[in-house]
Amino acid sequence: MKSAAGLVIVTDMDGTLLNSDGYVPRVNLEAIEIFKEAGGRFTLASGRYGKALDRLFPEYREYVNAPAILCNGAQLCDVAMGEIIREVKRSAVEVIPMLYDLEKRFPKLEIHPIIKCGETGKSIELSELTEDDECLKIVTGAEPELLDRVREYFLDNYANNWSESKSCKHLLEFLIPNATKGSALSYLRDHLKNIDGECKIIAVGDYENDIDMLLAADIAACPENAVDSVKSISKLQLCHHNDGCIADLINKII
Repeated sequence: MKSAAGLVIVTDMDGTLLNSDGYVPRVNLEAIEIFKEAGGRFTLASGRYGKALDRLFPEYREYVNAPAILCNGAQLCDVAMGEIIREVKRSAVEVIPMLYDLEKRFPKLEIHPIIKCGETGKSIELSELTEDDECLKIVTGAEPELLDRVREYFLDNYANNWSESKSCKHLLEFLIPNATKGSALSYLRDHLKNIDGECKIIAVGDYENDIDMLLAADIAACPENAVDSVKSISKLQLCHHNDGCIADLINKII
């Protein structure tokens, strides 16, 4: 077995680490342990946070040995210590006018601000948002055709202050520009260099919200089920996520 010292795997969850049933294939878990034993670091880059992450992958703390990118990049969390290393948030005062404008123009659009709550995030209804809240990101949901119109309007009116990305065909998220998976990955690289010295980051993703992370990585990889825009920028194409694409990656590199 080759040494994995200096290698860092950062993977998305839905459509990548998890299978279609929402579980981590056993073959992935076994391969992650082998990768760590060989000296590698493994972590997550997810739009999820807090209890939502615990429900999907309750044992993730046993497998992650590097800070995790959460809330699509708004948080970088030291999983072992349970501490936030980096956090980017925005006062709700700056957010409320945009959200009520979207609600007025697109009445069928579901709008869920993700606000700071303790050391994690909390999804609330727009009606619950107050000026005292701090927002980590905004999640909107609708049929794909409506989301396309929302995105077009957003780009015409709010793109200077926000970035946007689809995390699946029914969800469009609005992110603070320096709070994306890509910006968080760059911070993670600097953080690990201070601990381990030089490192090579291999990022794995399948959907639009992973693209800037893949571009920021040293090596971009994707599962067979990834969308075409992700495949076009990925150096390594892996097996389908239902077949254990993280195990496939680890087999290729060590």
